[in-house]
Amino acid sequence: MNNLWSKRLKNWLNEVGKYARLILNDHFSIFVVIILSFLGLYYRELILFLQLNYSEPTPGWLYLVMGILMLLILKVGSPLWLTLAPDASYLYPQGAHWRHYWTKGILFGMILPIVVNCVVLVVMYPIIATVSPYTVSQWPLLLILVISFRFIQAMTNYLTTYRLGLARWTTSPSRWIQVMLSIIFTWGIIHPTNGMLAIVLCLVILILLAVDCRNVSSSWPQFDTVVGLEKHRQAQFYRWVSIFADVPQLVPPIRYNYCLERLMRPIQRLKTSPYHLIFSRALTRNGAYSGVWLRVMIFFAILILCTQSFLMQLALGLAGHLLTSIQLVNLLTRYESHPMMLLYPKDGLTMNPLSSFQTCLVYILLGQSLVYQLSAYLTRSSQSWLLLPIWLLVGWVWNRWYASWWYQRHLRRSRVK
Repeated sequence: MNNLWSKRLKNWLNEVGKYARLILNDHFSIFVVIILSFLGLYYRELILFLQLNYSEPTPGWLYLVMGILMLLILKVGSPLWLTLAPDASYLYPQGAHWRHYWTKGILFGMILPIVVNCVVLVVMYPIIATVSPYTVSQWPLLLILVISFRFIQAMTNYLTTYRLGLARWTTSPSRWIQVMLSIIFTWGIIHPTNGMLAIVLCLVILILLAVDCRNVSSSWPQFDTVVGLEKHRQAQFYRWVSIFADVPQLVPPIRYNYCLERLMRPIQRLKTSPYHLIFSRALTRNGAYSGVWLRVMIFFAILILCTQSFLMQLALGLAGHLLTSIQLVNLLTRYESHPMMLLYPKDGLTMNPLSSFQTCLVYILLGQSLVYQLSAYLTRSSQSWLLLPIWLLVGWVWNRWYASWWYQRHLRRSRVK
């Protein structure tokens, strides 16, 4: 069983590393640095705003926001069960050995969540110290509190495999424990005394869970439940990866969208190349492509809405166009071997996909720029009317250069092969 767990862990880490190398390529790694820089500036402005405008008593909605943030953070990470459905036939008779197998997965799965919790707490603590009586020297209280949250989650997950603990009364004990812990965190950050009482409360919960663990030896393991949890964990991983890369395990949805079709209707009426039709439909109907530029547009529109700085809004819009182009440029070679492209009559038609892709991408950047301009207008920032023409001009120049450079590089590599 030990060799089996090590082998499956190695295979899973190789899978994670494969997608990490695919996503964090040269272009995207640079973009991640840019986004982190923008978020750092936003965070500094938020702290300065709270320090200048903070007044007693602290509004309850601020504590509520931090509690919701902690609820989202508690959802990060899950045990590495590494249990497959065929194990029920071949390895289930191992009996008690599965306890050690699942315990390893639970303990290994705690590493990343604890690191994430500590990092988030370090980031959040300046805000907590600004709006609450906490001082810099008291931050270990909250550190102990959030680490105890992860141990409570780990023990709850372990008891779930034997239908003990909260699993006796509910089919989703992890969700209930996440909500309960986020409420405890919200109450604990109000005052250091509350934080100490929250730690005591977590210790009591841990003791009760430890007492319940004594019944594990006399309980029957819920093998099907563990298999379902493992499938859910893998599905969540691939769903997050699908935001940045194609995942064979997930089939992107193909559906008709009236609003997006209206955006591409002028392109679909062009008769100069069949690529106009297939690219426009891929960008509006295929979730693998439409989801990319829509998520980028919504994300940067929200960021633009949160600042009144002209230069910041300009840089955010340009960053949105940059990321959209980088993520969609692979569409250029997607349909090179498509039967329609190979059998389509070429008389009087332009079969070069580059010009068709550049035309479609211009319309996408135009739609994004209009949404960005609306967000900038709602902030009532000065000179916001200059943003739209600058975004369109730079987006058009970048589109013409980057798509051409990428496609020419692809052609050179194809000749070498």
